[in-house]
Amino acid sequence: MATVDADFLIRLAANRSASTDAGTAKEAHAFDYLQTYAASSSLQVWSAAASLSSSGTKDYDLQGLTQQDADGNTVRGSISFSKVRALAIRNTKPGTGGTLKAGAAASDPWVGNDTPFPASTDVASIPRSAALVWISPDGGAVSSSAKVLRLEASSAQSFEILIVGES
Repeated sequence: MATVDADFLIRLAANRSASTDAGTAKEAHAFDYLQTYAASSSLQVWSAAASLSSSGTKDYDLQGLTQQDADGNTVRGSISFSKVRALAIRNTKPGTGGTLKAGAAASDPWVGNDTPFPASTDVASIPRSAALVWISPDGGAVSSSAKVLRLEASSAQSFEILIVGES
């Protein structure tokens, strides 16, 4: 049986330098976040790279994801999440313009106070070359009536998505 372990490290660092009469003043600012999940047979990982046409939508059923390779061949059977611990979506569209939106689908929307989308109307905008990262040590529950994540685009977009959770 396969096991999955995961480490999520987010580090934001910024430095500011300013010339003063006394020399150069430097300020360092940092934000670190680390979440580790120990190896477990119940922990699952799924990822994809995809694109949407103009005004396109893509619904991801978190209780029925199939892992495919770059050519569309199935490399692992269906993954059914009961909890999502981490969700990362990166808008990989180069150039200018274009926003990818992530949120709950119209049918069986993945919503709840323990998810990134507490209400069915909540949407996160991910501009070109930007990313949305959501990590929860407790996880966001997935059920038969709260299981579909929707991505949509007003103009053609490409993106990458990664989900880590429990089966």
